[in-house]
Amino acid sequence: MAGLRTCSVCGSDALVAVLELPGLPLTGLYFEARDPAHCGIDQGLDICDECGHGQLRHIVDPRIVYADSYAHRSTASPIAMAGNDFFAEFLTEIAAGATFERIVEIGCNDLYLLNKIAPLGKSLHGIDPIWRDRAAPPGGTINTVGKFIEDVDFSGDIGGAPDLVVAAHCFEHIDDIAAQLGRLLDAAADDALFVVEVPGFESLLRLCRFDQVFHQRIHYFSLASFRRLLRRLGAAYLTHRFNYRYWGGTLLVAFRKAAKADPACAAGPTPALVAARLKLFRLQLEQAAALLDGANQPVFGFGAAQMLPVLAYHMHTDFNGLEAVLDD
Repeated sequence: MAGLRTCSVCGSDALVAVLELPGLPLTGLYFEARDPAHCGIDQGLDICDECGHGQLRHIVDPRIVYADSYAHRSTASPIAMAGNDFFAEFLTEIAAGATFERIVEIGCNDLYLLNKIAPLGKSLHGIDPIWRDRAAPPGGTINTVGKFIEDVDFSGDIGGAPDLVVAAHCFEHIDDIAAQLGRLLDAAADDALFVVEVPGFESLLRLCRFDQVFHQRIHYFSLASFRRLLRRLGAAYLTHRFNYRYWGGTLLVAFRKAAKADPACAAGPTPALVAARLKLFRLQLEQAAALLDGANQPVFGFGAAQMLPVLAYHMHTDFNGLEAVLDD
């Protein structure tokens, strides 16, 4: 299992361990019966004392965390579709009526977002390993590339330099994000527009949602750390927006490939702030567990979501005290 020893955003080795997660369960995988091989893998969350970026300590093999039973599909989730709709509105506002020659989506999933923004482009390309062994979508209007971004040959697979690159909930899953975003910038057309959405670390801390720390999500970007990454790579920040109805507050950032780097260098979250919010998170879950244990009537859970194993992990329960967990 690979590990991150320096900050993926600024390159500093001033990483501070803020959360130990021994035996953290995997998420997004479904099995007919309990599989000991997928019960838990040691993990940890570190914060860069230089720029405030959060990142996992260990990187689990993608072949494990994105196995054949990995279940997330945008069109199967009303929340994900609403999030993509918000993204499309933000992009349309920034594009201001422009038409793009070549649009590329990194992490295109089942193409919901790419189809949504199709009127903005003449040529559409989606990159996602879920298309590796699947037939191309009908109609021939979208070129799908079934690869991880690290394996993509942008010239050969895309056929030219994109002038619009979008990525929704993808960058946080890329281990060497500086190298891969750098490759994207190099491959893109001059003055290409980028619009990227990531879960906001500020929102996680504000809401004390450390159950949103899991193996697939390697990076925990604040606005400050994202802008620090852009400055390092020489990209020009344009604007940003938070979607507070998605994961408690996702961060959307628009930027351009440009010679002039973003000068911003704001302070990000500190290890002390993370420790304080973590203390509140643990107190909240202790109180919730006590309420469940003290219930003198049948209790049903609602929502067998993909993140349920992590919530159970932090509550030190397997929810066997519930009558059932209901989900459609």
